[in-house]
Amino acid sequence: MSKRYRWACETCGKGQLGSSRPPLDSVVRYCLPCSKKTGSLVKRTCPALERKRAAKLQRSAAKRSRKTERTREAETARWVVGRFDLRAEARKLCRLVKIPLPKLERRFRARDYTTGRSWGGRVVLTMPPGVSEHEALALLCHELAHEAADSGHDQRWRSYFIDLCEYYGCRVVGAAASSQDLHELLAGGLREALGGDPKGAQPPRPEDLKNASRPEESSP
Repeated sequence: MSKRYRWACETCGKGQLGSSRPPLDSVVRYCLPCSKKTGSLVKRTCPALERKRAAKLQRSAAKRSRKTERTREAETARWVVGRFDLRAEARKLCRLVKIPLPKLERRFRARDYTTGRSWGGRVVLTMPPGVSEHEALALLCHELAHEAADSGHDQRWRSYFIDLCEYYGCRVVGAAASSQDLHELLAGGLREALGGDPKGAQPPRPEDLKNASRPEESSP
């Protein structure tokens, strides 16, 4: 025999035993004396079942909350490199050059180097799991400079790239012959500005600094 529960009328307090799910037309669900007095059906409730349902809803809500928190923590860990949350850094850098924050996407790769793409409103950063701070920031500045300049590796992009790196105290003033040389030069400058990192690019060589020349065009 299934367990029986007390269904009580909230008006008169009288009740009747019934199953946990009586049929919708069962007299257990309604208080007939109160219904006769009021002229309309007066429903009974089951306090024990209501308490069980409330507890179940609380457990479900707590479970969803924990799952949401784990998801949030995982997403945060995906974007945190050392002391920096790249999403927060992107917001600050976009305010610095007065551009809308693009949609950011981080991808992981096994190879020990970074690469990125900018598609005008969308930036993809591809980095290994153990990427260093200066490498990650250099890549972020590189791609946001494309967003700000709305161009390829031209003089305007170079100026933005240098300005964004200087925000972190990078004091490497100059631009190498190619975009890759400039990226490595600024990554090295960031490495020194951030206190050094054995995993990242090496500091710029004296001959690099001697031969480098910053583009004359100033950033907007």
